[in-house]
Amino acid sequence: MGMIGLKESLWALSSDVKKTAGELLAKVGLPSGEEESWRKISSKLKGIDFHSFQSKGSESSIELEGASFLSLDEASKISSFQNILEAYWRCSFDADVPDYFSLDNLSHFTQSLFIRLEEGRKEPTVIRHQLLKGNSLRHRVFCLIPDHTQAILIEEFIGKEDISEKKDQPYTYWNVNTEVHCGRNTNISYLSKRELEKSALHFLTFTSRQDRDSRIFAGFSHSGGLIGKGRVLAVLGGENSEFRAGGIYLGNRREFHDMEIIADHQCSHTQSSLLYKAVVSQSAHSVFDGNLLIPKNCKDIESHQLNHNIIMDREARAESMPRLIIQSEKVSCEHGATVGFLDEEALFFLMSRGFNEQEAKDILVEGFLAEVIAEFPCPEKHLFFLQKLKNRLNLSSN
Repeated sequence: MGMIGLKESLWALSSDVKKTAGELLAKVGLPSGEEESWRKISSKLKGIDFHSFQSKGSESSIELEGASFLSLDEASKISSFQNILEAYWRCSFDADVPDYFSLDNLSHFTQSLFIRLEEGRKEPTVIRHQLLKGNSLRHRVFCLIPDHTQAILIEEFIGKEDISEKKDQPYTYWNVNTEVHCGRNTNISYLSKRELEKSALHFLTFTSRQDRDSRIFAGFSHSGGLIGKGRVLAVLGGENSEFRAGGIYLGNRREFHDMEIIADHQCSHTQSSLLYKAVVSQSAHSVFDGNLLIPKNCKDIESHQLNHNIIMDREARAESMPRLIIQSEKVSCEHGATVGFLDEEALFFLMSRGFNEQEAKDILVEGFLAEVIAEFPCPEKHLFFLQKLKNRLNLSSN
C-alpha cells in the first residue's frame, strides 16, 4: 500500500485506509486457540457477534488535558512523522497473521487523537476515553515525544455506570489502540487506568517505540469488564534504551482478563523488566502472558519478568505463561511466577493484634499491591487510588 499524502489525511482518516482494513477484516476470523497469544481467551469469544457493535448510534469522547491537539499542517512539518506513519502501516497491513481486533479498530474507529508532548511541562498530560451512549467505543491515539523530553502521560478509560445487578446485561465493546513514540534521551512515565463497566468486552492495545538512551515506565491498572485482553508491545529500537512495566489487575464475579506484555529488544545494550500482580475473587480468571524477544547479534541485554497472583476464593483462577524467545547468547534473563492464597499465618498474626478478618485481608492486599503502585506517577494520589481499587474488588469494609 502506498503512502497517503500528509496534506490529505492524518494517518488513518483516509477512506482508502479504512476501506483496505475493512477488506482485510472481512477475510479474517476471530483469533483461534492455535495462536499461542489467544489460546486462553479464544474459547470465550465464541458466539459473540462483534459485527453487531455498530459505531452508528454510539457516542464516545476523547478529552485531552495538558497538551494540544496536533493539527494536520503541524503534523506534516514533523520530520519523523513520515517514518512513523510508514512503520505504522507496515505493522497494520503486513503482519504474518492479521490481527482481527487491530483491523476492526482501524476500519471502524470514530475518534482519533494525535499529540506531541512538549519539554518543560511538570503537570501530567491526561487523555480520557469515555463511552457516553450506545454499545461501542473505538479510538486511536498517537503520541510523539521529542528528543530530550521528560513527561508524565496518563490515559484513563471510564466505563458506563453499572446501574443494574443483572447478570445478563447487553455487552459493550471497547477497542482502543495507543502508540507512544519516544525520541532520544527521553524519560517518560505512563499510566493506563482502566475502570470499565462489568458488561464490557475490552481489547486495549498499547505500543511504545523507543530511540536510543530513552527510558519509559508504563503502568497498567485494570478493573471491571467481563472478557478482554490487554496487549502491550514495547519495542526497544535504540541502544541504551530501557523499558519498565508495572501492572495490577483486580477481578471478581465472572470476569476474565488476559494481559500480554511483549518486550522486543531490537538493539544491543537494552534493558526491560516487568512486574505484574493480580488479585482475583469469586470466579474471576486472570492470565498473564510475559513475552521476551531477543534476535540474533544483539548482546548485553538484561530482562526480568515477575508475576505474582493472590486468589481470594477457591473458585478464582490465575495463570502465568512466560515465553522467552532468545536467539543470542550474551544476555541475562530471568522470570518468576507465584499463585496462592493470602498467607494464613499473616492473617492470624494481624487478627491476634485486634484486626477483624476483613481488615486483616485489606492490609495484606494493600501491601501486596503497594509495591507496584509505588512506581505509578503522581505519588500524592496513590492512597486514593489504592482505596478505589479495593472498593472495586469489594474487599474494603467501608
